[in-house]
Amino acid sequence: RLVACGMGPEPLAAVFRFLAQDYRYWSGGLPDLTLWREGGAKFSEVKGPGDSLSTKQWYWLGTLKKAGVDTELCAVQAPKLLPKG
Repeated sequence: RLVACGMGPEPLAAVFRFLAQDYRYWSGGLPDLTLWREGGAKFSEVKGPGDSLSTKQWYWLGTLKKAGVDTELCAVQAPKLLPKG
């Protein structure tokens, strides 16, 4: 309920329309994280070193953004090791 309220009715309807097209296919590829607070929601896709977005993930992020949802791609970097000694 909090996420739905944070997204608003139009973006939420866009998500359901997308899932209704082919739920089995589109239920995969949703962003990894859903962040919300009063008055807003954000979807974040997390990618590590050497990882890239799949076609479904590109479509999901684009659909959410087009519907007015705050989205982001979070690139995680491997830690740099300090020299011993």
